[in-house]
Amino acid sequence: MSDSVTLPTGALDTNTGLAVMHLFKELIEKENVTIVMTTHDTNLMELGDVVYEMEDGMIGR
Repeated sequence: MSDSVTLPTGALDTNTGLAVMHLFKELIEKENVTIVMTTHDTNLMELGDVVYEMEDGMIGR
C-alpha cells in the first residue's frame, strides 16, 4: 500500500492537510461513513470525534 493511502495527510503542507480533514468531516456527515485514521500531527488529532493514543504499546483514550 502506498504512503498516500496509509498516511493521507503525511506529505501535505498544513493548509492542505486541514482541507483534507474537512473533506473527511463532510463525508462523515453527508454520507454517514466512518473514517479510521492514524497521525502523528496533534493538530489533526484535535479534529477527530474520538481519539485513541498509543503509548508504550498500549492504546488508551
